[in-house]
Amino acid sequence: MRLYGLARRLIGRAEEALPQHKRIIAFLDAPECPVSGHVADVFRARATQAIGLDCAALGRWREAVDHHRSARVQSHRIGLAARKLLDALPAG
Repeated sequence: MRLYGLARRLIGRAEEALPQHKRIIAFLDAPECPVSGHVADVFRARATQAIGLDCAALGRWREAVDHHRSARVQSHRIGLAARKLLDALPAG
């Protein structure tokens, strides 16, 4: 689903990408979610970053900044280097 959302954003359809990335967070937060622990934390951090990129593509700058900050905090908490998040950003 994350790749689908990314593809939507990259072809200029960020308004379609945003709900896809939010669905990932909702799935991970659901009580019956089969994904847990570190794996869920990594997916949650990446999805939060993707939501920030979607918001930026839509010109919703405050939300974009908030999501990027949240993704960075999550990444540090679970041991992912912040540089990895920055490297994942598309060029340009």
